[in-house]
Amino acid sequence: MDQTTPEKPTAVTVIGILIILLAAFSVVGAFAMMSLKYDPNFAEAMKASPVAFETLLAISAGGALIMLVAGVGVLIGANWGRWLYVVYSVAGIAFGAVTSPNLLQVLPSVLLLAVFAFFLFNGRANAYFNRSRG
Repeated sequence: MDQTTPEKPTAVTVIGILIILLAAFSVVGAFAMMSLKYDPNFAEAMKASPVAFETLLAISAGGALIMLVAGVGVLIGANWGRWLYVVYSVAGIAFGAVTSPNLLQVLPSVLLLAVFAFFLFNGRANAYFNRSRG
């Protein structure tokens, strides 16, 4: 690489991979939700939810797709990838805060977003994402 093209920070690569893995876990979670649909305990828990089961399932599947695209965007160094991750994460945290019976359940997502955002928007990452593609 020449001096005008910043090298991709290792943290950006690691975070891109982790975002893709989180998308995969979201797909696994959606399948787990489908398998639990007729479980009496799960059905009872869903009664407390202000959102219908099918809506939650669709949000989970759509969210996995968005996270996958964001993770790939981060890995290829696309500035929109990191912004897509942040915007979707904030929306997901807000949705969780509004619909969750326990606000502490969103705390891990808030912490993860804070750590990822720190590394995706620090000086080296900004230089990398904002480089000109010539």
